[in-house]
Amino acid sequence: MPRNLRNIGREHVEAFIDDQLTRRSHASAAVRFRSLQQFFRWAKEDGQITASPMANISPPSVTAPPVPIVKDDDFRLLLKTCEGKTFEDYRDAAIVSLLFDTGARLSEITNLRLSDVDTGDMPQIRVMGKGRRGRSVDYGVKTRKALRNYEKARSLHSLANLDWLWLGSRGKQLTQSGIAQMLRRRCHAAGIPELRPHMFRHSFAHSWLASGREEGDLMRLAGWSSRDMLQRYGAA
Repeated sequence: MPRNLRNIGREHVEAFIDDQLTRRSHASAAVRFRSLQQFFRWAKEDGQITASPMANISPPSVTAPPVPIVKDDDFRLLLKTCEGKTFEDYRDAAIVSLLFDTGARLSEITNLRLSDVDTGDMPQIRVMGKGRRGRSVDYGVKTRKALRNYEKARSLHSLANLDWLWLGSRGKQLTQSGIAQMLRRRCHAAGIPELRPHMFRHSFAHSWLASGREEGDLMRLAGWSSRDMLQRYGAA
């Protein structure tokens, strides 16, 4: 490859990008393509070259990978590990059920307070999303049962007077990191691949769109203000 800027031509740039595509992801190659565009634009403005060798070269296409989702069988095995009678069993069953049934963000589930949860005839939770935008999200009867079981166990806890819904093993609010660690432990016990918290949100959106329901309703339930995320999740 030439090292003098004036000797670099279109064929050299194309060869470089082709090499990147064979050794790296398309997204990485696209980043390097845009960086070169900026560099040669600067070189032309600075008078070091008379024309950019990237004129009329199309950037590499980038196809977003399908978002990972939670398989139904894996979810059943995960719940099976929570069938015990300990406080942690009741709590963890309620958490994974809510994650799967509502598609709420990990932060939204973590920061739930007792007053945010309705386990009555119209079961729903009230979450605070990004930009301090609140919304209500419905959930099903199986999740309601899991929440009611947890509420009974929680009422006997020494720190039942705390406002936070989820209590940790050290006598305070369960954190986002604590929920993620709980999921890792449960997945290991279930003998399934690790399920990250956000995968439950992927699964909720995937299931919603796959069943042909309204995209606008999904945007409201998921707390999305832009259709970009809808298009990404819909690609699966």
